[in-house]
Amino acid sequence: MRTDYAIAQALAERLGLAEHFTDDAVAWKRRFLRNVSDKGASLEAIRDGYVRNPLAPTVLFADRKFKTATGRVNLIHDADPEPARPTADRPLLLMAFSTEKAQSSQWAHPRAQRRPRGGHRAPGRSGTA
Repeated sequence: MRTDYAIAQALAERLGLAEHFTDDAVAWKRRFLRNVSDKGASLEAIRDGYVRNPLAPTVLFADRKFKTATGRVNLIHDADPEPARPTADRPLLLMAFSTEKAQSSQWAHPRAQRRPRGGHRAPGRSGTA
């Protein structure tokens, strides 16, 4: 199975952009984390377990003001039961699943199942919900 980064490298090569993807995956991860690594969100810290985004506010919407027309939160109360269909302008769809173990997250790592420092999980234990 190829990693996301290996797929991105192959696409970059096909698009004539291979020179921009010569680093390995670890170098890319460090590049993405460069603005927060000195604030406690280094690659090593993330590999050890949960790390809070040091640039995020402590309490989201602490002022209780939302960027909506009314300044109040808008909750969806009616959803279209028919899912969107791909179109020529929008050929891809984002699909996200919510479970009792993971809400709005691709990863679910309960504290009891924290990864060891090397980043490997014990056989038979799933890290995603």
